[in-house]
Amino acid sequence: MKILIINYEYPPLGGGGGIFTRDLVEEFVREGHYVDVVTTHFKGLSLYEKINGVNIYRVKVLCRKSLEIATILSLLTFPILAFLKALILCARNKYDVINTHFAVPSGIVSLILVKILRIPSVLSILGGDIFDPSKKLSPHRHFLFRRAVKMVLNNAEIVIAESTDTAKNARKYYNFNKQINVIPIGIPRKIFFSSSRAELDMDKNNIYLISVGRLVKRKRYDILIKAFNIVLKKINNSQLIILGDGPEKQNLFELAETLGILNKIKFAGRVTDEQKNQYLQNSDLYILSSEHEGFGIVILEAMSHGLPIISTNIGGQTDIITSSKNGILINPNDEEEMARAIISLALDERARKIMAVNNKQYFNNYDIKVTAKKYIDIFEKVISIV
Repeated sequence: MKILIINYEYPPLGGGGGIFTRDLVEEFVREGHYVDVVTTHFKGLSLYEKINGVNIYRVKVLCRKSLEIATILSLLTFPILAFLKALILCARNKYDVINTHFAVPSGIVSLILVKILRIPSVLSILGGDIFDPSKKLSPHRHFLFRRAVKMVLNNAEIVIAESTDTAKNARKYYNFNKQINVIPIGIPRKIFFSSSRAELDMDKNNIYLISVGRLVKRKRYDILIKAFNIVLKKINNSQLIILGDGPEKQNLFELAETLGILNKIKFAGRVTDEQKNQYLQNSDLYILSSEHEGFGIVILEAMSHGLPIISTNIGGQTDIITSSKNGILINPNDEEEMARAIISLALDERARKIMAVNNKQYFNNYDIKVTAKKYIDIFEKVISIV
């Protein structure tokens, strides 16, 4: 089938939502489908390119200043410019279905297209587009954004949520009472060059904690750093690796320096996919400190390497993690509870080994091939009823 994908973020822009979209559409192509993607342009990127069989069209928005974060102005201008590009593409290609990722701003584009062209539409809600407790302008708090999300939800033929938590928030904050299909995010099985700790400048005798993500307030890396400071008093040979970049980098750097533990933390910045997997392969524990996650794609990556996971208990990660089975769930914004969980697992090698085995087994449920098949089934359903 011919599929039009609309997502305001697509790698190298954005975070997990964009990465998931890329992995999903590349799997569509591998299965023989035709895919066009409309997304945001950023300096240094081409307005059009074909990557792994996917046609990527980028529109120039106003004031997109970084790869990691979208500004309000860029979010407001994307629907207008993306609609114009998508309208041209729709005139050129007879799409079977439009799949929009994120209710806002992307959903506005498909809302208008569907009303004009009557193309079957599937909306994927991915967490932060409907609920982000760390933002004053989170759609669930702001009247105009809340109305926009509600309108997009109610006008989609089928809505897919990445987790039961995201589905719950759609019902709670937007009074959305229609069926929501929960399809977990998947990731591809990746082949990469393995490496040793020595090659990554990691001490073979240390306990390594690792976390991956954009350095934004919602990730609460400040809580992780404070918890790690407590951990060091019990386990002096522990080290913390943080992969990612973003606006909170300097604040986090200064916090670590103030606590006197900067030499125990490696801020590795934005790394390649292969480097990320090598760091994960050589670490002992994965920590997710976010105040909220729609799903947490990095948890799947950590699981694929058999890493035990310590995670906050609000968000889509509760679909994946069962305490004492493959990780430990903790309350958000509590550095002391996080520290106790880290110390408990770091000192219990047997528990870590059991969780490692379980996570590698659980990961089979989140292969991108499984997710893509469920999406295609949904597309076929919506095409048949429209």
